Amino acid sequence: MNVWILTTEYPPFFGGGIGTYVYHASNMLAEAGHNVTVFIKSPEEDKIEKINRCLKVYRFREGGRNYYKYMGYGAALSYQYAEKVIEHLEEETPDIIEVQDFEGLGYFLFQKRLTGEK
Repeated sequence: MNVWILTTEYPPFFGGGIGTYVYHASNMLAEAGHNVTVFIKSPEEDKIEKINRCLKVYRFREGGRNYYKYMGYGAALSYQYAEKVIEHLEEETPDIIEVQDFEGLGYFLFQKRLTGEK
C-alpha cells in the first residue's frame, strides 16, 4: 500500500503529540512493508529524504507564494500542501492520504478533490 501523511510536525521539528504520532505511525507502516511518504513544511529548500527502503520524507519550503500575502497563514499553508500533493500525483498515486486534523491542513486538498480539480 502507498500511504502519504501530511503533517506540520516530524523530526527534527516537533511540537507535541502530532509529531510523535506521525513518527511512530510512519515507521510502523514502513516496517510492515508499506511505502510511506511524509509531507512536512520546512524552513529549508525542498528535498526528499530516504529514511529507509519504504519511508521517505518530503520537506518543502513553506511560504514564498503570492497567496501568503492575502490569505491567513493557516489557509495559505493548507493551499500549499494541496499544491505539493497535486505535484506529487504526477509521479505516483497514493492508496491513502492521512492528514492531521489540527489547523485545517487538509481543507484545500479535500476541496480540490470534491470539486473534481484533482
